[in-house]
Amino acid sequence: LASLNHPNIAAIYGFEDSPSTGSGQAAPHALVMELVEGEDLSAMIFGAPGLQARGTPGPQGPGLHQGIPIDDALPIARQIADALEAAHEAGIIHRDLKPANIKVRADGTVKVLDFGLAKAMDASVGGPGLQSAGSEDPALRNAESPTMMSPAMTQMGMIIGTAAYMAPEQAKGRPVDRRADIWAFGVVLYEMLTGQRAFDPSRVPGSRGASAADEEASIVEVLASVLHHSVEWSALPADLPAPIRRLLRRCLEKDPRKRLSAIGDARLELDEGDDEPVSVTASVAPPRRQRALGIALAVVAGLWLLTLIPLVRSYLTPSASPLPSSFALTPFLGEAIRLNVNQPELAISHDGRQIAYSYGDAGSTLVLRNLGGFGDTALADLGPRPRSPFFSPDDEWIGYYTGAAGGGGRLMKVPASGGQPFEIVPLQNLLRGASWGRDDTIVFATNGNNTGLRRVPAAGGAIEDLTTPASADGEIGHRWPAVMPDGKHVVFTIVRRAQEGGVADSTDLAVLDMATRQWRVLLPGGSYPKYLAPGYLLYVNSQGLFAAPFDPVACELRGQAVRVVGDVAVKPTSGAASFDASDNGTLAYIAGASRNEQRLAWVDRGVVTPIPGQPHSYVDVRVSTTETRAVVTINDDGNPAVWVQDLARGALMQVSPRGELAGYPVWSSDEKFVYYGAARGIYRASADGIGTPQLVFEEEGNLFPTGATPDGKSLLVSAGDRADRVIQTLSLDSKPELKLLVAEGGRAVGGGVMSSDGRWLAYVSRLGGVPDVFIRSFPDVNDRKIQVSTDNGSAPVWSADGRTLFFWQAGGAWRVAVAPDGTLGQAVQIAGEAAENLGRLGSFVTPSGRMINVVPAEGNTEANELRVVLNWVEALKQTFAGGK
Repeated sequence: LASLNHPNIAAIYGFEDSPSTGSGQAAPHALVMELVEGEDLSAMIFGAPGLQARGTPGPQGPGLHQGIPIDDALPIARQIADALEAAHEAGIIHRDLKPANIKVRADGTVKVLDFGLAKAMDASVGGPGLQSAGSEDPALRNAESPTMMSPAMTQMGMIIGTAAYMAPEQAKGRPVDRRADIWAFGVVLYEMLTGQRAFDPSRVPGSRGASAADEEASIVEVLASVLHHSVEWSALPADLPAPIRRLLRRCLEKDPRKRLSAIGDARLELDEGDDEPVSVTASVAPPRRQRALGIALAVVAGLWLLTLIPLVRSYLTPSASPLPSSFALTPFLGEAIRLNVNQPELAISHDGRQIAYSYGDAGSTLVLRNLGGFGDTALADLGPRPRSPFFSPDDEWIGYYTGAAGGGGRLMKVPASGGQPFEIVPLQNLLRGASWGRDDTIVFATNGNNTGLRRVPAAGGAIEDLTTPASADGEIGHRWPAVMPDGKHVVFTIVRRAQEGGVADSTDLAVLDMATRQWRVLLPGGSYPKYLAPGYLLYVNSQGLFAAPFDPVACELRGQAVRVVGDVAVKPTSGAASFDASDNGTLAYIAGASRNEQRLAWVDRGVVTPIPGQPHSYVDVRVSTTETRAVVTINDDGNPAVWVQDLARGALMQVSPRGELAGYPVWSSDEKFVYYGAARGIYRASADGIGTPQLVFEEEGNLFPTGATPDGKSLLVSAGDRADRVIQTLSLDSKPELKLLVAEGGRAVGGGVMSSDGRWLAYVSRLGGVPDVFIRSFPDVNDRKIQVSTDNGSAPVWSADGRTLFFWQAGGAWRVAVAPDGTLGQAVQIAGEAAENLGRLGSFVTPSGRMINVVPAEGNTEANELRVVLNWVEALKQTFAGGK
């Protein structure tokens, strides 16, 4: 305790042993402590013998006090929070915080006393471990004194503390942590603001109102009140700022998992409370006027009307938790809100009062809607296609990205009130998320190859790299950062390379410690995280918006996730979504498909020609050599299945059984059959949908086909885990057998496809740490090995004659001529990523050199509804409490 050196903590200077008296009794001990002059907070709030409380006299006379004025109470509370934060950082829990242990000097300096309740107390003084704290109310005197219960009184262990300020878990004798101090801080702040006890058993119906002669009963009733009753919220001043009300509710959550977990966050809320303007609603009477009204009604109407007083009071008292309410906003000038295939369209301010969103074709501009008024304000001169808005912590600025579809844009900011935009930093790639921290820096990400999170001052300056994707673990990008309230951690999305075979890239939620630059996975399968106070992590996947209990200090999940919105617009190709939540619990989102609505389209020299058919969520496409059909994997509802699609008419025919998870389809060499992978192994199905699929090779595990040999006698198969995959051949005779073909020293390989002349095997290897395309001679794969791509290559496809190899690498699709002896020609780019809606997923080349792509199916005339849910966090609390 002596190591605590803080201006708001009473210092310990030494420890004294008195000389032995020679009587055999232990020598007394003493702590030498700082002399703190001034009044203790208990006297300031409630008064004490010889002292007058500073609170304003209540309407019913000088005996009732309305607490310490808000302007005086908040600075005191801030200093208490500073003291607790210093102690908690040193690993010390107070365990007995109460007004009597807090002194305020004449100059306004607050000193917190008696850190660490004594481990043992003298039971002979003042009853069983009880000592008067100066209260004139006999029923409460011992409830505010140090309380100690022996292990015999509770099976959970020892209860130590002061009854009226104990956290519920402390009162139950359970182990406590710093959240017990946060509870006590909330009780002290409540009492400062109201001038009344937070947990007074005399206010509880049925209480015995224990006397001084019934000390133990008094403590039991106080503890029962702590455990089973809430404070009287209506007693708070009517003009108390909303952030302070929110802080009190977060501090006084009986479940410690839902309680504010760091006292430093309380200090931030107090700062916001100082800055927030207050408006008083005239239609709601202050609580004490309500009591006066109740008494007046009783006197006038007679004793028989006393039964109506509780009804009158409950009618006049505001609801403790405002009910959620939902509505939709009309877009600016009646224009449709058109979804961007990869980037989010909206953001909500931290105070929940403003929503910034994009509208019009290709994002004409950003529009600001003030929820406290009517109409929208279009922000002018933002640059080409402004998108991905985000607010500064004080809501004074809106950050955004502007630039052409192919990259080369700028990270910008513009005053939320309108005005001249400012460039923060130029970017070579497209933005993939940005979050503005309280230290006035912005953590952002782009879609550049193997790029991680980066940080830049909001005023502009040098870019700092925070992470580099771990390519050995399959990481290819870090995106969608969200800076946590402590400013020390960032929750973000890890994008992992798809396993060879055409399945979409996977994502995980992770948290970064910015001090150590270390990160860890929080949750597999999620993307686009957002933190919502008092303790929820929001994220999306293909099924919609999810929420999970979350500790923002430890940065750990505290429970199972629950889907909370099913129709939010999710963008699986980038992992983004069109939703945001404010600090006060307001949700804003654009209603759209929770899956990726896509179509197939021919792409010739940049001209996109959609293929007929209904939109679906495509994750894999293989075009036949005749260019009339494609075998595809569709994952509309979380259950991937294999289909054959007619490219002229758009007709679809499912070839894998309904309800069976299937994927990784490839054509047979004669294109009469389709091979695919499923849970039990590899299957063969008729390309015409005739008959039942046949199990070709049974093996439960990560095994799937990548291509067929030209003679039709074997399949090329990818097997193994993500970090150590190999290519094998599977014979298709009466006794199928696997044989190892290519393995490269523990580096993952896959994507094997054979040239039509049977001379060359093309595949992808991570031998150099990043994926690249190679070719090997066949059947002797150890004879020759030639590297084809030089910058993150993938997805090799042979032309019909086997003389040209198409592949993807940074910048788009490429082709290279391959001579019979393996000599490579000059690689030529055939299609760059000239537009965001031409992603690399599902981009294939036909034998004639044409390209077929998966493109977004959002129609240019379709409107998407912008929805707002006020007080949404209350619905979230009910959901996790077991409500509906």
